[in-house]
Amino acid sequence: MGVFDLARADWQRFTQEVLIKFRPTSSDSTTDILGLATKHHKAYDFETGQAVNSKQAHCSVSESLLADLGYTVRNAGNEVLMINHLVTYADSTGIEANYKINQVFPDESNGMITFILGDYE
Repeated sequence: MGVFDLARADWQRFTQEVLIKFRPTSSDSTTDILGLATKHHKAYDFETGQAVNSKQAHCSVSESLLADLGYTVRNAGNEVLMINHLVTYADSTGIEANYKINQVFPDESNGMITFILGDYE
């Protein structure tokens, strides 16, 4: 095992902190996986540079672990096709929130996918 393989394994191990539930829009069943999830309420106004109150939520999971659980991550064209899939996780207070995936950022180097999340009602 090379140095990069060790780094990838460490990255996956260090980012398995929060139980995250994924559900495709075409199904009622969820897939549970450990990952890294954050939610904060600070952003910046690009015109003024001032801090503003704006909820930002995202999560990151191992693509291979998600696929190993039987979750379809990529389409036939090998593109990550998970926009609008549903995500649920609990914040530090234990309150679960539901989100939809707005953007996906796969990192083919370390095998992780970061999802930018939006409100789901």
